[in-house]
Amino acid sequence: MQLAQILQEILKTRQVTPVLEQQIDSILWSRDFDDTEMETLKRLEQILSDGSVAVS
Repeated sequence: MQLAQILQEILKTRQVTPVLEQQIDSILWSRDFDDTEMETLKRLEQILSDGSVAVS
């Protein structure tokens, strides 16, 4: 699953499941990111910081 797809799933369900968290972790350690992916990571950071989604 791509980073953008993970973000869309999180936005749709309003929660970060352990499975999604593991997928994010795997992606974070696997490679460098392009500008689009960096924007996706910033958006993910924003929604986690402002409490828009729950972490289960």
